[in-house]
Amino acid sequence: MSGKILRAVWQGIKAAGVGVALCSGGISATCCASIYVDLTAFHISDATPEDLERAISEETARIGGDPVALHDLGTALYRQKHPKQARRLWDQAAAKHPDLAVGDIEVVFELLEASDVPGAEEALAAVRDKRPNDPHLHLAIGQVAMARRELETARAAYDKANELAPKSAMVLLTRGRFRQETGDMAGAREDFQAATSLAPDQTAGWMYLAMQDFRSGDIPRCLTSLKRVEGDQSKLPPAEARLADFYLEARDYPGAYRWYAAAVARKPSDPLLRTRVAQVLMLLQRPDDARKILRPLCQDGKFVSALIALAQLEETAGDFKTAASLLEQVLAQDENNLVATNNLAMLLVQTQQTPERALELAERAQQLGGSQPELQSTYGCALSHAGQPEKAVEILSQAVRREPNDPWIRYCLGMSLAKLGRQAEATEHLTACILLDGKFPLRSTIEAARRAK
Repeated sequence: MSGKILRAVWQGIKAAGVGVALCSGGISATCCASIYVDLTAFHISDATPEDLERAISEETARIGGDPVALHDLGTALYRQKHPKQARRLWDQAAAKHPDLAVGDIEVVFELLEASDVPGAEEALAAVRDKRPNDPHLHLAIGQVAMARRELETARAAYDKANELAPKSAMVLLTRGRFRQETGDMAGAREDFQAATSLAPDQTAGWMYLAMQDFRSGDIPRCLTSLKRVEGDQSKLPPAEARLADFYLEARDYPGAYRWYAAAVARKPSDPLLRTRVAQVLMLLQRPDDARKILRPLCQDGKFVSALIALAQLEETAGDFKTAASLLEQVLAQDENNLVATNNLAMLLVQTQQTPERALELAERAQQLGGSQPELQSTYGCALSHAGQPEKAVEILSQAVRREPNDPWIRYCLGMSLAKLGRQAEATEHLTACILLDGKFPLRSTIEAARRAK
């Protein structure tokens, strides 16, 4: 369904949240899973310079001396178009922790994260001569080379970083990831094990070992490493939940259900784990069982993950009114919730309600989440709903190439083309919409548009 973000079910294993100190500035690919933690929720927009600095000062005071949290605040600011302030915080964090990169180098990683390889190369060229002996520089060289698939250049860069910082767990993890991606599993394991020896309390190395064991089918050894990640900290998810994350990423839903259920058995009062069980039941096409779990969790209207999951469930069942109400409850307590903001915007499009608010929400989602494909699809559909066909066609023409089998993208694009008088193109997309969904809820509108000359 067009533009919907289903992040309430973990969709990928991201670096944010686990061993960030080891992941930042070196690993832009798959890293570590956490069902609990995400990048700092700090958001600020349309602020005066004075208000911006005041907000940063307050957030920095709240963080205290934690260099990883300070680094993450810098990342949040950079992604919200405040590069000067981001660089300052990155530099402060790097001064406190050797496994964090300074701002000039961190920009390279951010540009790579945004798939701007030419921009990353330009930023790298600007810093090469300034910090020739900085291991993070050579990690950046390696990452840019990887983006260009220049494997030998990348290999030499990672080896140079290790030569400059042979006792850095972060460097070892980055080189291990490179070895893993290039098929050298033995070398990767050697680096990951060395990293865990150097920093046994850091989670990233154990996570990498666990991931490698999962992929090879050695579940007992995988679980052993995940228990090292869990340690004795009761606030961290149990090892079984992280193993369930792996199964979910592999689209093995029975396996994910088994291990989330095992995690609940260990922590029966944990609402997030119970929500995860319900979400996997949704994937297993067992909505009634999922609803029995989610409804009690939503009774007080405060547990966001359950509210979002139940909203998705009710929407799928065709109860749009209840779904919208649940998303409104999320936004009432967390106006910066990206999933609820985006999904409510799309729900308003689908139910043909309040076009002005749908567009406002879609624009807000872009401010919060950037240029992610789901957000762009929602934005294009909201533009169409709001009567701005020129802009809608521009956005949705790209979206339909990414998601050619999404009936809502086809519908909104077709209707916008029809409003512009491009009838032949409109008919193509509206016909595709019906082919994709014979019970499309706005079929009568499509038939009227197809008959128009």
